[in-house]
Amino acid sequence: MLFTATFQATLALGALLGGVVVDRTSASTVMTWGGAVAVLMALVVWGHGVRGSERT
Repeated sequence: MLFTATFQATLALGALLGGVVVDRTSASTVMTWGGAVAVLMALVVWGHGVRGSERT
């Protein structure tokens, strides 16, 4: 129950923050930053996988 409430509160805060950012900038700016963060995270995951395979 607590995990679900925490998850929902985090989603609500993310939506609120996202709405504030869109109000202050533009939707295309948010989409560009979101794409950049997604690429960065993909590189982090890929890099972790490459280093993880070297250990075996």
